[in-house]
Amino acid sequence: MKEEVTRTLVISNFHRSMPAKEVASICKSAGEVKEHFILQNKDSVLFVAFFDLRASEQAFEALSKKKVSVKYTISTCEAPRGSDICTEETNQGTLVYTSASSLVPNEASIYARSSKNADTFLRFYDSRDALAHLSALKKSHPKANPHLAWDNDLRKRRNMLLEAEEIVRNAPFQVVPRQEEAKRSMAPETRKKAKVSTNWMLALFDKYIIEHATEISKSIH
Repeated sequence: MKEEVTRTLVISNFHRSMPAKEVASICKSAGEVKEHFILQNKDSVLFVAFFDLRASEQAFEALSKKKVSVKYTISTCEAPRGSDICTEETNQGTLVYTSASSLVPNEASIYARSSKNADTFLRFYDSRDALAHLSALKKSHPKANPHLAWDNDLRKRRNMLLEAEEIVRNAPFQVVPRQEEAKRSMAPETRKKAKVSTNWMLALFDKYIIEHATEISKSIH
């Protein structure tokens, strides 16, 4: 069964066949990348998030021909947490409104269209097109209550998160020179906080991205 396309890919097992920069280059040639990062101490797990589903699918197909493992997954901003509200920062392409049929977007930009009760659901290929149409609807049809919705429901996102966590757990650790071990070791207080987390994957994502965003970006440009 064909995997459901998402905007984020998790790529693994490439450390022996090609460097991370080459993998990132393949992804960038498929379309504009929103964000990408390698997890701490994991030299063969790369997460790449695109704006456009078509770019993600193209990168998936290109990487599937290489000696790497690639799966569709979710980005950190899609991970289920708290009230699970979908905001404009979550890179989603699904727009919901109650009317406003007079403002129809370019059909070429629509991935799927559906309706439920009085609501219309438009799923865009590109999350930026969804934001642009949302902005237009808010101005022209504010009473239609236009808002973004998750591309994948809570259950699907939880399953994808668990699958990604399993991939990360099974990936080999990066060999760290002894002189670097002291520099990279966590302080007792930091280690204690990390253990408190009820979601290992989410805690690792959040901590590493916040602390190493600049370093990660430079490493695979």
